[in-house]
Amino acid sequence: MTYVLTLTLAAIVTLSGNPATAASSGKPDFCRRYTCPLFAEVMYETPQPGFSSRVYAAGETTWAATSVSSSTGQLTTAQSRSLLSRLFDYISGANDAATAINMTLPLVKQYTRLPSGHYTITMMFYMVARNPPRPGNPDVFITTLPANVLVRPFRSFGRDAPASAISNNLRQLQADATRAGVSYSHNTHLVAGYGPRYRLNPDQTKRYDEVWLLPTGDASTRTGGNTAA
Repeated sequence: MTYVLTLTLAAIVTLSGNPATAASSGKPDFCRRYTCPLFAEVMYETPQPGFSSRVYAAGETTWAATSVSSSTGQLTTAQSRSLLSRLFDYISGANDAATAINMTLPLVKQYTRLPSGHYTITMMFYMVARNPPRPGNPDVFITTLPANVLVRPFRSFGRDAPASAISNNLRQLQADATRAGVSYSHNTHLVAGYGPRYRLNPDQTKRYDEVWLLPTGDASTRTGGNTAA
């Protein structure tokens, strides 16, 4: 199968076919009115909708996060609400600066499979500041994600992306990355949500989301915080 690299945003492909990146000149349209991290991107065109190798700009990889353990790899409604509540409390002033922080996009959920077969699920809000206020809740921590991710966008109906849409697009991204010879972590994937609807699509009832994989060798780092059961 042939994979063709094309340009998107401010990405550059050299004449030899090796991708190189440059800083983006503006935020993506799907971020709407919210601040979101800037990136450069190289698209792999496939028979399916393509996937991309995305590189976030320097200083665009800081996140406020909170985690929970799961035996199933899925969040219950109660767990999801609890994680969201912790993060909303943090940006509402539950931090050492006692200051409110503007809401950003995307809302990211990271799913990491442990050797035990259980999962750690981490929910994250993007932080504009490189050194944001320290969380007041010990279950909230500041972390950085790898700058480079593999991305497959998708659209679906509903307030949240359905589990079936996430799993189908994740499998397609894994298959496409494997066929393209791009190695990635098999124990971790992420889902980036950009809100209930985005209105660039002719079908304005659909929401825009992405599944991410981490190229092999990348890892996140964190400061403080606990993983809740």
